[in-house]
Amino acid sequence: SLNEYLNCFELPLKVLQNKKSIEYAFYSLIRRLDYLKYLYAEIRFAPLLHTRDGLTISEVVESAVKGLNRGLKKSRDLSANIILCMMRHASYEDNLETIKAAIKYKDKKVVAIDLAGDECLKPVTEFKDLLKFAKDNKLNITIHAGEATGSEEVSNAIQLGAKRIGHGVHYELNEENIKIVKENKIGFEICPTSNLQTKSIKSYKDNPIIEFLNDDILVSLNSDNMTVSNTNVYLEAAHIYKNFKLSKERYLKLLNNAIEIAFIDEKEKQSIKNKIKDNIVRFMLSIK
Repeated sequence: SLNEYLNCFELPLKVLQNKKSIEYAFYSLIRRLDYLKYLYAEIRFAPLLHTRDGLTISEVVESAVKGLNRGLKKSRDLSANIILCMMRHASYEDNLETIKAAIKYKDKKVVAIDLAGDECLKPVTEFKDLLKFAKDNKLNITIHAGEATGSEEVSNAIQLGAKRIGHGVHYELNEENIKIVKENKIGFEICPTSNLQTKSIKSYKDNPIIEFLNDDILVSLNSDNMTVSNTNVYLEAAHIYKNFKLSKERYLKLLNNAIEIAFIDEKEKQSIKNKIKDNIVRFMLSIK
C-alpha cells in the first residue's frame, strides 16, 4: 500500500538527521543526476522528517540548499531546484514552519511547496488555510493526490491552488475534468514504478499516461523516489516504451511537458527545451 511504501523511508531517514549528512545527500544526488545527463531537476523532500535530533526546519533547508549549490558548481548542463513538502500527518504548526522556510529560501533555490504523505489520512481540504497562506506568499504549489484516492481529491487540490498533481492516476478523464485541467494548465507528475509498487495500478499497462497524452494534458514522466523505487527517468521511460511503444515525438512531448510545468522562468524553459530537442535521439537509444 502507499502507507507501506512510505514506511520504506525510515531507513534512509535514520542517517539524514544532521547538517553534514543532509548537505552530502543533496550534493551526491546532484552529482548522480549530472552523471546521468539530466538537464533539470526539482528535488522534493520534507524537512520536518530531518528534525528528530534537534535541527530546526530552517537549518535542514539551509543544509539542503548548501549541498545542492555545491553539487551544481561541478555540474555541466544540469540546473536544479528544491520543493519543500508539508506532510499530511504533521501538525498545523510544523507544516506552517515548512511554508515559512519555503518563503525564506524562495529566491535561494526553493521554488515550491508540496503536500505529501498518506492521502487517506487527511483530505487536502483540511490544509485549506495553510495552502492559502502559501498562495498569498506567491509560492508555487504541487500536491500529491489521486494516487490512493480518486478524482475528488485531485479536484479539491486544484481548487486550493495546486498547479501540478503528484501522480493523479485515478483522476477520471471525463469532459468536465479535462476542461478544468487544460484551462488551468495543470501538470500531472506520473511515476509508473512507484504507482505499481504502491498498488495504485496493477501493471505498467494500467498506467493512464497514454490517456493523458491523447487528451493533450500536461503529463510528465517522473522517477518519484530514485532510491526506494530503485529507478530513474531513463528506466521509467524504458518501462513505458516496453508497454506502449511510444514514438520519438511522444517522448519529446513528455519531456517538453515536464519543462512546461517546471517552476522556472520562460527563458530557462526554452533553453532546456532546445537541449532536449538536440538530444532526443540519444535519449531514445538509451531506453530501448
